Amino acid sequence: MMRDSAGFTLLEMLVVLVILGMTTAMVTQGLTATWQTFLRLNSRDLSLSAAQLPQQWFRDSIKYGVLYHPHEAVVEGDPDKFTFVSAAVPNDPFQVPQKMEWIITAYDGVWSLAFATEVSEPIAIKESLEVMEFAYFVDGNWVNVFAPDDSRLPAAIRIMQGAERWVFAVPGRPSKADVPVELPLFGEYEF
Repeated sequence: MMRDSAGFTLLEMLVVLVILGMTTAMVTQGLTATWQTFLRLNSRDLSLSAAQLPQQWFRDSIKYGVLYHPHEAVVEGDPDKFTFVSAAVPNDPFQVPQKMEWIITAYDGVWSLAFATEVSEPIAIKESLEVMEFAYFVDGNWVNVFAPDDSRLPAAIRIMQGAERWVFAVPGRPSKADVPVELPLFGEYEF
């Protein structure tokens, strides 16, 4: 029997459709499994990122610490509180430099880390069952109290959680406010 037309037979078309259907089903299942894997990874990454946010907020606030006056101390710290001016207050979307405090409080065996500005109540961002306290790196030593006579920041700040260092932050600017020696040549200035 001779074929009159140059087209496909019904059997050839059915074989192609079956192969196409099986391939489509396998690709769809593969894409679904891949998509679910990506969703699980994204949710895990999001939970890890959320857990690291308090550390990043602390580092950023210290990094963008500001010294407003070259002779007056605007920075002070003890084991439970660190007060300074920062251009990166965690809840300020405009990043306006303002005085803020990092505060560690203890209540019923739970230590809490919070931050506050002059116009806001403390906002708790971390809790721990272990003792938390600030330490300041000054003149090559770690100390628990930082009370400079002039305007300066500690070289580094850390928060200890029990015997472990929970976070470590370094100011992004020089730790001491300096006044250019040429300044008196241009007249009298009030700070």
